[in-house]
Amino acid sequence: MGRSYLLTLSAVLLGSCPALAADILVPADFPTIQQAINAAANFDTIRVSPGVYPELLNFNGKAITLQSIDPSNPAVVASTILQGSYDPQVGVFPQNEETAITITNVTAGPAVVRGLTIQDFGDELGYVTGINASGNLQLIISECRFLRNVSIGGAATAIRAVGPVTIAACFFQGNDASGGSSAVELLGGLAQVSACTFDSNIGSEGGGLNFAAGSVGTVFGCTFTGNDAGRGGGLAALAGSTVSVLDSTFSNNIVNGGSGGAASVVNGSLSFSRCQFIGNQAVGGSGGALLGDGSGSLTVSRCTLRNNVASGGNGGAITLRGGAVGILRECALSGNSTPGGSGLAITLQNSSNLTLERSTVAGNVGTSAALRLDNTSVLNAVNSIVFNHTTTLAKAATASANFTYSNVQGGQPGIGNLNQNPLFVNLASGDLSLAAGSPSIDAGDPAAVVGGKDLGGDSRLLDGNLDGSLRLDQGADEFAPLRLTVTGTFAAGQTVTIATQPVGASFIAGALVVGVQPSEFLIFPLGTVFSNPLTATVLSWPTPPASVNFTAGPTLPAGVFVSLQAIAVNFTGWTISAPVELASS
Repeated sequence: MGRSYLLTLSAVLLGSCPALAADILVPADFPTIQQAINAAANFDTIRVSPGVYPELLNFNGKAITLQSIDPSNPAVVASTILQGSYDPQVGVFPQNEETAITITNVTAGPAVVRGLTIQDFGDELGYVTGINASGNLQLIISECRFLRNVSIGGAATAIRAVGPVTIAACFFQGNDASGGSSAVELLGGLAQVSACTFDSNIGSEGGGLNFAAGSVGTVFGCTFTGNDAGRGGGLAALAGSTVSVLDSTFSNNIVNGGSGGAASVVNGSLSFSRCQFIGNQAVGGSGGALLGDGSGSLTVSRCTLRNNVASGGNGGAITLRGGAVGILRECALSGNSTPGGSGLAITLQNSSNLTLERSTVAGNVGTSAALRLDNTSVLNAVNSIVFNHTTTLAKAATASANFTYSNVQGGQPGIGNLNQNPLFVNLASGDLSLAAGSPSIDAGDPAAVVGGKDLGGDSRLLDGNLDGSLRLDQGADEFAPLRLTVTGTFAAGQTVTIATQPVGASFIAGALVVGVQPSEFLIFPLGTVFSNPLTATVLSWPTPPASVNFTAGPTLPAGVFVSLQAIAVNFTGWTISAPVELASS
């Protein structure tokens, strides 16, 4: 049989390089995939041509790569199919256990699965129907599609991994683990899930993704939509797991008779940063978007929670109960509702505790209270806004609500609190950024030294009211009096001039704003001389300058941008003349 040879990526990464690792072709070298696996040695790569392969595979403890001939080509991936015997049209299960790929005790290096479609595997006895991996191993799964796999008995339907695993750029749709698990179940070890889509999967704990048994997981750049579970519609963190979710979107996920429409944490730690929660539902339960329960810890930073619903329960966006602890920081909650319940935005039950910090809760829908505190729960709100509701707060006599430097409709006792219309840019559309003249501008704690970013990516501690001092704004948005950004190309060593023309302005000072991404820019002090990667001199301006020059340093990372901010009295605008190409390609 014809065989070609190469050094595999797995071997190189491990620093263990066999002289000649085989490149095995299916069906050219072997008619079936399993025959190719049986013949393979550690670090071999098996390349599968497009076709339908009705096989149940076992890696036999080998550190091999199994992939399509072109994992980066969606058409090739869609036509390279491991086909199960479950009939989704009539619901007929196979006679025996069906697990598409079994991987156990791979010790020589990673086991890799790339660019395959795994579909229609089924079992009603609780067996894993997609990839089942356990033992001493390292697992990498990328660019795969998992479609319509079913395990009525409750096992994971797409992936179950015990131990370290990396899952990247995979697509999960229509997988059904309604008997007791999730589309993907990760138990123990380090787990990283990135750039994946979970669409219309069904489970009991996390319709799309379930972390359990002390897993330490990171989820980055993923989309969860239309998933269904008994608790945690899209994602669940359980049993001592620690999970961080970044730059991901949860939309239209649902729980029926349970809580946590988008995600839930029970006896674990779950954090979200820069995420969107839109239109999720808890039908007959609480926490339209998020649930924290038991000894769970929930941290939500720079996130938007909008139009989530807890029908028949409480907490349109978030519910904490059973002693759970939560932190909301730089978040905006609007349009959430609780038909038949209370706590349009947030509900705290039992002895749960929530810190609401630099966040905005506004325009949630219904006549019940926006915030509900039961039993001995505690809410500590600082530098926040709670406004535009029929009722702001409903709490038990044994519960505690503490507000400082916050703008609260109806008023609340506490230092620095306001009861004034915050003047949002567009409440109806969910834009809760502050408009010019808002009483919440520069009304936060004067002693706060925050740093970091607000919800929209602006730096905290801007001089929003132009009084010459930096002070925190209330709410999730830090008001910027002016920001002008130009984009294009900017080569290393090139000097570019921005010509400025004030319009009806008397300048006090200027500041240059430089960063790597528009959502991650930094504000440098007046008079700063920039060094690598950018060099520029910015002066205090009693009168407007004719221009400001920028010179790129020796190296210029991709995505660099430059913008100019003016701090002015009676400022109405600038015009910028060419050239305006100030961003690297």
